[in-house]
Amino acid sequence: MSFFHAGVIFPSDYKEFVFTYGTGAFAYEYSVYNPFWGAEYFAHVRYLCQIERDFRTTFPERVPFPVWPEPGGVFPWGDDQNGNYYLWLTEGSPDDWQVVTNDPRGHGYREHHCTMTKYLAGVMLGRIIPLIGEFPTPDSFVFRSGEASE
Repeated sequence: MSFFHAGVIFPSDYKEFVFTYGTGAFAYEYSVYNPFWGAEYFAHVRYLCQIERDFRTTFPERVPFPVWPEPGGVFPWGDDQNGNYYLWLTEGSPDDWQVVTNDPRGHGYREHHCTMTKYLAGVMLGRIIPLIGEFPTPDSFVFRSGEASE
């Protein structure tokens, strides 16, 4: 199976993460979407992008980025148990894509100048303030295979 979705070629760090860990919950909180979920993955990504497009149409001032499949649009790669979303800003080469977080009930969108794995590592190491409250905790440093955060 080719590692792309509807013409989207994914960043190298994401591919390595998915090939290493598969489907599961990272730090009990984060679900990183896996294209090998098949139809469920594709439907979920399309659904999230449609929600973002609809929200952008209604509240353009609240969504500062285009939404995939628009050029340079945000493309979802994960979520957490608090209902926050994690996306890429698909500008340039996939390995140059930056992380965008969306805290829909709080601060909204924020751009982070790092890759997906550097974002997750930054949260775990305390270098990036997580969208999840008191996190990480000492027991957060796990990956539970086969489980989603939802």
